[in-house]
Amino acid sequence: MFSLYPLPWITQVPSIETINAAYTAYQDAYHAALTKDTLKIVLRDTLRAELTVLLKQLAPYLEVIAQGEVICLFLRLPVMTYVETLYTQVVLTLYQHRLAFRSLMGF
Repeated sequence: MFSLYPLPWITQVPSIETINAAYTAYQDAYHAALTKDTLKIVLRDTLRAELTVLLKQLAPYLEVIAQGEVICLFLRLPVMTYVETLYTQVVLTLYQHRLAFRSLMGF
């Protein structure tokens, strides 16, 4: 499945398991924060920041592994598909959260 981005990855790069765990934790915190509990909102924001750091750490590694072949970064490769899916889900969740906040505030 990960033939183009072989495992194990270098130790400086977060593993798929770490990224998946961070995303799952963020997703759970996001849904919990919908209750408007300020402590849950702080936790959600903290977990979102942690997930963002992990994704930013992963991106340069994928670029290096692609060996300058920019097209490899846009093909539907297994790891890229996974990362793109995570990124898309995070962006959509943040967008939905922004829309909900705007409607709540009357913007």
